[in-house]
Amino acid sequence: VGMKFALSSRLPSLRARRQCTTTSSPSPTQSLPPAPWEGAKQTRAFWEQKENRKAFVDWLFVKQGFTEKEQMCQKITTRHFQPNATELHKLFNNSVYELLCDVYPETHWLPWAFYSHKITWDEGTQLSFLCCLGTLMGYEQYKSWYHVTKSIISKNHGLGMLSKYGHSPMAIIVDNYRDVQFYPWLFHPLPPEIWELPRNRTQYLDWLGLQLGIKQAHEWYGIAGSDFTDNFGGSLLIHVKKLGTDWSLVQVLKEAYPWYKWEGWRFVAISHEFWDKKHNREDYLAWYSHIHNFKSHTEWYKVTIADLNKFRGRGVLKAFGNSTTRMLQSMYPDITWDVWRFDPCPRDFWVARENRVLFFRRLREELSIEAEISDVSSWYKITTKNVTDFGGEGLLRANHNSLYAALNSTYPDLYLHPWKFEDLPAGPWTQDMTLPNLVNRLEELWSISDKAGWQKISRENIFALPESDVDVIYSNGGLVNILEKYFPHNTWDFSEVSPILKERGVHWLSQKVKEIFPESEILENHSISNTSTILDVCLPSEKIGFLYSSPDKKIIAQFKQEHPEFSVFCIPYWWKGGLNQLMATIKKERKDLLVDVTLPSASFPIPDYDPNARLSRQINRI
Repeated sequence: VGMKFALSSRLPSLRARRQCTTTSSPSPTQSLPPAPWEGAKQTRAFWEQKENRKAFVDWLFVKQGFTEKEQMCQKITTRHFQPNATELHKLFNNSVYELLCDVYPETHWLPWAFYSHKITWDEGTQLSFLCCLGTLMGYEQYKSWYHVTKSIISKNHGLGMLSKYGHSPMAIIVDNYRDVQFYPWLFHPLPPEIWELPRNRTQYLDWLGLQLGIKQAHEWYGIAGSDFTDNFGGSLLIHVKKLGTDWSLVQVLKEAYPWYKWEGWRFVAISHEFWDKKHNREDYLAWYSHIHNFKSHTEWYKVTIADLNKFRGRGVLKAFGNSTTRMLQSMYPDITWDVWRFDPCPRDFWVARENRVLFFRRLREELSIEAEISDVSSWYKITTKNVTDFGGEGLLRANHNSLYAALNSTYPDLYLHPWKFEDLPAGPWTQDMTLPNLVNRLEELWSISDKAGWQKISRENIFALPESDVDVIYSNGGLVNILEKYFPHNTWDFSEVSPILKERGVHWLSQKVKEIFPESEILENHSISNTSTILDVCLPSEKIGFLYSSPDKKIIAQFKQEHPEFSVFCIPYWWKGGLNQLMATIKKERKDLLVDVTLPSASFPIPDYDPNARLSRQINRI
């Protein structure tokens, strides 16, 4: 729409006025006849004659060397009327503007162009000024006024009008063109106070929505800060921050469009302070559970960090250190949360024993196991699948995927048999159940129901065992070794029972040596003079001795130093009782013995390490 100024039909353009003024001006080169006001002061009656007034002004025009009438607006002052024309100046209220309008009525004089004229900036004067200014600046549309500045107005003699409107070009334009819709934010510079009014903020959002093509309220969620700065709204964002921490873009939209339920977390750009407010976090979690149709709090266990990030929850997670566990425990403190069921479970959660105890207590409740914790048989009903289904996969990983190991670390006083679980854990019992069956029979025979029961067995109990059981026990390194091997996660104290069991093992070793040296004297627990070492089995005539223990080079070296004529052999628990292996061990060091004995080619000495050491280490780790 082309701009049509209210007074444009009555006021010629500045160029037209200049042309008119130039053609009707007195010639500056004409000679000046003697003037009556040059010699004496003239009275008021003299100046009341119009021809005298015109003559004075024409004379002044030539006298000052003006070339255009417009020069008179700014250059004629009070001093030009002194001393002999002061009555003329008074006749027109000391106004050069009124005088020139009287003398040259054909010229449209602009009152604001006179420095010495006091203007009353009424509505008509203001419209006249704007009409002329618009013509001068080439403004042809209303929107051109958005470019007007204080500098443009003041340079064109509108400083008085600027002062009236608080030096605000926007206020001048909006007040004088009330029938035109002007948008304050399009003026430059923008008065900062415009954003203090809610109606301006609402009006801006209406306008911005049109610019961005927003048709539905939910489309506002996709806007970013750049959409404001690119559309003259950057100062609004700055103003919102100054309003305080309770204000944000969400609040501005709520103020403008209160009929829509705004969800702040759905915006592309969210302030850092948004998630600091508890009600925003509560609203988000309620919204998340609603859109996922949660029926109970247990469904939160399935929610991962990736799920929350996908649904604009990165900020609420960050407020709780990226932990869904801490988030839900803090937001819903009245709920008893099974922390291990979250994904992921908090790091180092399973290190604390109280956490493991809590897990197994809750698991037993879930499986409806009503028996006491001390009822060992009740634990065998639990399977690895029960544990993983209840969120205990991390507990199993921390215990090398062994339910038996997890229970032993949690309840060290429980006397659990690993081979009695439905899910058989890894161990030697997976290959052969001979020894577990022996342990079961001994427990039944001796009425052993806990670990302490093994420490109550007597010498008679040991000696009363069938010979076949004794062979099994000592071919596997003795009962102590069997218990430690087949109950790898139990803490055993054999300080009292070990001497009894070892005595039986020494007697068994003595019998095996007797088979090799049937004619020799064999002594058990023999102490040689001048030595601190007691030999478990000794053959004085052959100068050889045996220690029923793992290889100990330090003890052997000490004995050799005291009795260099003796040979000492350590017979470890992993020796299974093979005579050929024992003879090969003796012949390796004492070639003078068993000279007439020829051993099979496959006979090797007893090794210095447990052949099953690798398996033993794996079991110990479990």
